[in-house]
Amino acid sequence: MSILIRDAESGWREPAGTGYENENALQQILHDHPNLVSGVSEQAVACREFRSGAG
Repeated sequence: MSILIRDAESGWREPAGTGYENENALQQILHDHPNLVSGVSEQAVACREFRSGAG
């Protein structure tokens, strides 16, 4: 499956390919901006890691 972005000036295009330096960088982004995850509200609070009984 491909992702396409459409804008009025250049039409359809693929987004610029970017990644994350490492898992820590991605965790920090999601911690700072949890609403980037679809369905999560602006008022959400996130933690970096969560210890559970499931391991």
